[in-house]
Amino acid sequence: MYHSICDLIEDRPGTHAKWLDIRSLCSEFLPSIDTSATISTITYCTSYPYHRVTKKDPDKVKRHKAYVECLKDTGINVQEGHFKKRTIKREFNIWGNKISLELIEHEEKETDVAIACLMLIHLMDSNIDAVFLLTGDTDLTPVIKIAKMKFSNKPIYVLFPYNRHNHELKKLADKSFNLNSDHYIKYQFSDPYIMTNKSRIQKPPGW
Repeated sequence: MYHSICDLIEDRPGTHAKWLDIRSLCSEFLPSIDTSATISTITYCTSYPYHRVTKKDPDKVKRHKAYVECLKDTGINVQEGHFKKRTIKREFNIWGNKISLELIEHEEKETDVAIACLMLIHLMDSNIDAVFLLTGDTDLTPVIKIAKMKFSNKPIYVLFPYNRHNHELKKLADKSFNLNSDHYIKYQFSDPYIMTNKSRIQKPPGW
């Protein structure tokens, strides 16, 4: 979802869409499933990018955590993963000479597994009638296949983020929906966001 918002900002410079009210956004699609449908629980899976904190941008994680506090205040559960550093070797051909370099990358870990496990847990809950995935990630294809075999009486819906449509996931889902740019722009938190305890969280500049 985050990267799709970044795509939108790149496609439409000047757009502010990172201050997204996920609960309100998800509520819009309930009538498309059933007029009596209600949200039982929402879990937001994320990882804090400590490796991207720099002198030029020292508040990157601080902004992220402020946003997560807003989500929690709306009753959303937060499942944290982490980034793992890995070294990869790359070969470059420069003017006919092969040069080998070791590059350091950071890969988000645990998020896909967390989503898969949570989906199965929710499907086992007798109080939950269906599961809604906000994703376009094909890594979740295997668990959706397994879930549909074991819990065939419970629909699995997929909500594709902006610019993240996936044909394979669409075929597996009982029904799918597409987010467009207007959805992101419409469902933004207030600025400042007023917490339940009356404290305020200011929207970060540029968000």
